[in-house]
Amino acid sequence: MSAHFLPSSFQIDRSYPTSHWQIFDVTLSSRAPCPVCGPHGRIQSRGFHSDGAMEIFDLPRTRPVQLRVRRRRFECLVCKGTGKARTFSERGPDIHERYNMTHRLYEHVLDAITKKPLALVQKETGVPAGTLWNIAHDLAVRLWANHKFPTPRVLSMDGVKLYGKEYMVIGDAHTGIPIGFLETIEASPIRAWVRDNVEEARVEVFVADLHKSNTSVGELRLGRSLRVADKWHVIEHYQRVLSRQINSEIDRLRKSGRKEMAKTLWDLKPAMMAVDPKKCRWRRYPKKPQREFDLVRDLKPILRRFPLLSRAYWGRYDFLKFYSSEALGDAMIWLNRFHARTAPFSHTQDMVAFNKRLTKNWELITNYFLSARQIAGGEWKRATTSAMEQQNREIRKRLSIRHGVQNFALMRMVVLYAHWHVGGEIVLCSGPGCSAAYGPVAGPPVPPEIRAAAGIYPQCSECAGR
Repeated sequence: MSAHFLPSSFQIDRSYPTSHWQIFDVTLSSRAPCPVCGPHGRIQSRGFHSDGAMEIFDLPRTRPVQLRVRRRRFECLVCKGTGKARTFSERGPDIHERYNMTHRLYEHVLDAITKKPLALVQKETGVPAGTLWNIAHDLAVRLWANHKFPTPRVLSMDGVKLYGKEYMVIGDAHTGIPIGFLETIEASPIRAWVRDNVEEARVEVFVADLHKSNTSVGELRLGRSLRVADKWHVIEHYQRVLSRQINSEIDRLRKSGRKEMAKTLWDLKPAMMAVDPKKCRWRRYPKKPQREFDLVRDLKPILRRFPLLSRAYWGRYDFLKFYSSEALGDAMIWLNRFHARTAPFSHTQDMVAFNKRLTKNWELITNYFLSARQIAGGEWKRATTSAMEQQNREIRKRLSIRHGVQNFALMRMVVLYAHWHVGGEIVLCSGPGCSAAYGPVAGPPVPPEIRAAAGIYPQCSECAGR
C-alpha cells in the first residue's frame, strides 16, 4: 500500500517501528526504463534482485526513517537479440543517483549541514557520518568555486582569530552578514579577492579598522566609496592607553608598600575600563559574592586621589563625546578638551603612538561623520563594524559547537551560508553536469516534493537557454 508520508514511487509492504528507527519494507511502483533504448512497452520483469534489499534513508519523522527497497530485475525484449546489455535493475525516480537516500532527504541535508554539526545531522537522519562528510565537502567545494554574493552598499572588513590563526571576514556593515571569508589577513590576497568578487561601482562606503591590510584594500578606492575608520577600533586604541595608566599606578603603589590601595585600584579597573556605564562593576572573584558598584561612592573618591589617572579616565569620556556628536564642528570641541585633559601624560610612549595614529588617519576618522544615513524612525546611523563584530562572535559559537573545523572549505561554508537556505535562497543548478550556484533569491523556499510535482527544477541562465 502507499503512504502519504513517503514519495509516491514507494509502496509499503511491511513496517518495523523501533525506539530509535522507523523501518519500512518497500517496493517501487515505477517501471525502470531500458538504459540503452529508453522507456517502452517491451520491458518485462524477471523477479527481485538476488542481492537483497537496498537500504536508503528518507526524511526523519520524529525518528530516522530507513527504507528497505526490494529491487526488481528487468529484461528489454528489444535489446535481447542485439548483444547489448539485456537485463538491468531499477533504482527509482525518488532515490538519489549517488547516495542511498531520497532526493528530498538530500536537499534537507544540504541545508542542515550548513547550520548544524554533522554529528547532530547524523543523529536526526541516520545517514552515516562518512556520507555526510562527502556531501558537505562536495557542497563546500561547489559553493567556493561557483557562487558569489551580491555586493552590499556599505562594505565592511574585520579580522577574527580562530584556533590560533587569523582570518578575514568581509560582509555587509549594516547587517553583519558575511559575503567573503579568507584564510589570511595579508594585504595582497585580500586585495585580489576584492577585485575578483566585489563590484566596485556598487560600494558607497567602506568601513574597517586601521590594520594595514584594510587600509591597503581601501586604497583601491572601490569606485567612489567613502573610506571610514571604525570608531570602536579607534576608541580601543585609547583604551590601551587608559589600561597602561591604571597598571602603572598600581605598580607604583605596590612598590611604595601601599598594597591595600593597589588592590582596591585593581578591583576597580573593570569599572574604569567599561565604556558602557551599565557595565561598571567590581572585579569578579570565584566563589565570592559580587559587590554592587556605585560610581559616586566607589570610583570618584579614588579618582580624586590620583589626578593623572583621573585625567586619563575623563579623557576617555571626552573622546566618546567626540564620536557621539552630530557634526564634525561639534565633535572638535570635545577633541580639543580631550587633548587638553591628556596633555600631562602626552609624552608617554602609548599616548604618543595614539596621537600619531590619530593624525595619520585623520581623514578616515572624520569620514565617520560623513557616512550618516537616515534609517526607519528618523534615526541617523553612521558606518561602523559593530554588526560585523557581533557576527564574528556568532561565527566562533557556530564553529565551537562543531568541536573545531580544520578543513577550510567546510569552515568557509559554515561561516558564509549559515544564514541562508541552501537549495532555496541559494539556488543550485539542476542542469546535467552543471555546478553553478546563484542567489540569494527572494521569497520563501519551495519544498522539494512540491517542486517535483510541479516539474520545477531550478537552472542557471545558461542551462535554461539551451
